[in-house]
Amino acid sequence: MGLESYAGSPANWFWDPVCCRNTLAWARRHWAISLHLLLAITVAGIAFSFLTIRQSAPSQLAFTEACSHPAVSAILGTPVRQGLFVTGMVDHVSSGQYADLRMNLYGPNGQGALYANAVKMHGVWQLTDLDLTVEGRAGRLNLLPIQSTIPR
Repeated sequence: MGLESYAGSPANWFWDPVCCRNTLAWARRHWAISLHLLLAITVAGIAFSFLTIRQSAPSQLAFTEACSHPAVSAILGTPVRQGLFVTGMVDHVSSGQYADLRMNLYGPNGQGALYANAVKMHGVWQLTDLDLTVEGRAGRLNLLPIQSTIPR
């Protein structure tokens, strides 16, 4: 029994109207399952993208640099924990890679938001901006030492 026996002509091998009607009928009968499945796939995709950014090299570099800064330990206390989600982007352009990230930091004395910008030059990620805002305090605290101009 070959493909010739399936719905007649070769044109019907890929398009079977009876099969499509059955699929649409199933979707109409089980619309709630279809909706929940679509919602679950969407939520899983969003969570995967946030967690992927969290595990990226520029995100890890920013968190490590912030934790090693004495002002962060003094303001937030130790240990400093990173929030679950990191927002922002890691962009791959023809001239290199660029990251613009924001993550929440939590410590026993308070919480804050860490803002990081990084570029990848010669295969190595370098932070160009690393700022901390702390809840209840005005302004941003620059966590990077003053450097000479970074070549771009």
